[in-house]
Amino acid sequence: MRIPRKRLIKIIIGSVLGLLAVYYIIENVDLVLLGQELKQFNPAVYFFPFLFYPMIMFLRAVRWWLILMAEKDVTNSMLTLANSIGFFMNYIIPAKIGEITRAEVVCQKSNLSLGFT
Repeated sequence: MRIPRKRLIKIIIGSVLGLLAVYYIIENVDLVLLGQELKQFNPAVYFFPFLFYPMIMFLRAVRWWLILMAEKDVTNSMLTLANSIGFFMNYIIPAKIGEITRAEVVCQKSNLSLGFT
């Protein structure tokens, strides 16, 4: 798979800007204030979002399945896996790499064309 030059430049620029933003944020962290805030941390606030996250990933896979089923019979579990990998990549590299990764996983697992996914 060959990535067009214009798209590759956008990916590189987005990656560099994302890394610079992360560096800028980390550089300006006040560790004393961070420690004070962590002492007030309430894990119960984060319980329900973590509980619903798998359901959200499943529903996104169902949405994608509805689109892709016109071309080929794909499994919902494979699409859930592709969505999870794609979102993980978006969290690590904020340059929409997850979108490419998600489509690539589906292409490899289902023999669909990259353009269709």
